[in-house]
Amino acid sequence: MLANHRWLSLTFVLILLSFAICLSLSARAHNAGGESGSMVDRDHKGPNDPNLADGLAAWERLYSVLTSPRCINCHTATNYPQQGDDRHRHFANVVRGPDGFGVRR
Repeated sequence: MLANHRWLSLTFVLILLSFAICLSLSARAHNAGGESGSMVDRDHKGPNDPNLADGLAAWERLYSVLTSPRCINCHTATNYPQQGDDRHRHFANVVRGPDGFGVRR
């Protein structure tokens, strides 16, 4: 079961890495647009571009949710959820069952 949670964590990290690579390649293509017929926006204003600022602000909101204790305390690589800013073991001794959704009776 622990391996399954590690696989999910690895998948999440790979998705974030893929997003960062796509963002980097997109910015590189956007800055290199000297070719005619290119789909690059000719009105790009560099770091002061309002679209870039809006995108970064949206990412900051998303990042703050994904890294908040409320999110990462439940989605752990352990067989039990955690709680609090120090991420201590959940007080109610909650554990994951064989299907990953908790113990069922």
